[in-house]
Amino acid sequence: MAMVGVNELGGFLLELYAGAVESPMAQFMPDALRALKRRLRFDAAWWGMRGLGDDGGKVYCSYVEEAPRELPDLWRTLWEGDAAAVRLLTGSGSETARFEASVFRGGEGLRWLARASGVHNVLCTESTSERMAVGVFLCLFRRDERDVFTEDERQLKQLVMPHLQSALRMNRAAHLRRLAPRADAGWALIDRLGSVHDADGAFVRAIEGAWPHWSGPLLPHEMLSRLGSPATRWAGRGLAFDILWHGDLAMVSVRPVSLLDRLSARERLVAEAFGAGLSYKEVARQLEMAPTTVRHHLRNVYVKLDVSNKAAITRLVGGKTGLTA
Repeated sequence: MAMVGVNELGGFLLELYAGAVESPMAQFMPDALRALKRRLRFDAAWWGMRGLGDDGGKVYCSYVEEAPRELPDLWRTLWEGDAAAVRLLTGSGSETARFEASVFRGGEGLRWLARASGVHNVLCTESTSERMAVGVFLCLFRRDERDVFTEDERQLKQLVMPHLQSALRMNRAAHLRRLAPRADAGWALIDRLGSVHDADGAFVRAIEGAWPHWSGPLLPHEMLSRLGSPATRWAGRGLAFDILWHGDLAMVSVRPVSLLDRLSARERLVAEAFGAGLSYKEVARQLEMAPTTVRHHLRNVYVKLDVSNKAAITRLVGGKTGLTA
């Protein structure tokens, strides 16, 4: 198969980056693979992230297309039971590796993987970030032993992989920012062990400012101790944190602590509604509270925020003040 032309490649990249902005997170990977398949034929694909080092058998955000859904479990089993096979499959670094059917007859672990997954010819690329302790990989499969990937196809995959990785990050970042409680919050994507998979500059600067010796990939110990807690919001070291879990991954946002962080969740809801111009009774009706409960919460709001009138509450909840706690 000849390499695709410049115009065809340009069309793929335009389609890819448009999808990064427009596609929902759950739809981006299948959309991107469909676009790639029109330029590089394959029968099945596996795209995701995995840990590095001792945690290399753990797979995150995995998307499997036209291949056994058990692939992550198969990989974990191979990781734990056949070190030689793992070194072969992961030893090419960021260079796209091409494996033909004969490779999968080279050891018991590889033969078992081929039988269990039903794949033989493979193109695999992994881009790693040592600081973030994660590798982004994409494996393309063909089932027919005779239908081998060519060198041109390997080079094409090598060429587009950085764009696939960048577009995946753009898509994730665009949607995670919409989930952030405030537009000025930095964000990071973490797993349940506290490893940072991705982060924006604001998050990194905030964490480095609070913990000057932090270098990743694990969150600072003080933050790690919070991951097992049911709380979704906490504050410390002058920073406020919010966490939202998506399966094994979570979005953590960070921002400077403000006066509003002194309030409980219910007090903040009341303050926001009251500050938006609603009356006691309207707040009670909107939040399905008794008016006496609303008044009780507002008394606490006035004390905790050290304000004396509704206009001051309006300024605070409307983000019109730079006051911090």
